[in-house]
Amino acid sequence: MHFFHNNLYNKLYNKENVRQVLRFLCAGTLGFGVNLLGFHILLKIITLHYLAASLLALSFSTCVGFLLQKFWTFRVEKAVGGAVVADHIENSVRKTTGTHAEAVRQFSLYVGAAVLNLGIDALVVYAMVDVLSQNKYLAQAAAAAVIALWTFFFYKKVLFVERSI
Repeated sequence: MHFFHNNLYNKLYNKENVRQVLRFLCAGTLGFGVNLLGFHILLKIITLHYLAASLLALSFSTCVGFLLQKFWTFRVEKAVGGAVVADHIENSVRKTTGTHAEAVRQFSLYVGAAVLNLGIDALVVYAMVDVLSQNKYLAQAAAAAVIALWTFFFYKKVLFVERSI
């Protein structure tokens, strides 16, 4: 059991996995900031109706989030002697980017996951507030944690996996 625990610990807490989780959280935070800034600009400067501003800001931040997760968080690179090998990066970008059809597939799954996240959010918040009588802010934080956890693994293991070229 000790060997299993150490092996699992080493896999979960290696430097690259920790960096990837931090990039994931930063990209999500940046996407949220883009959403709020876009909403503010569309609402106050362009003076769109708040629902239109919200939908447009969400659409734009979804695209920004997709690009950040695809090309920054889940990029594939190999460090050799502390330096990144340019040829390997070029091949990795080609493997994770692939064809136009692959990019469309990835974006479709990304948007599908975002829609699923809306349902997960509503379900967790409803269950915690109306069924378990928990604080609304605690419920929202719990929903965000559940969503962040599953989407990280979905992106890492399904959506942005390296494919052979």
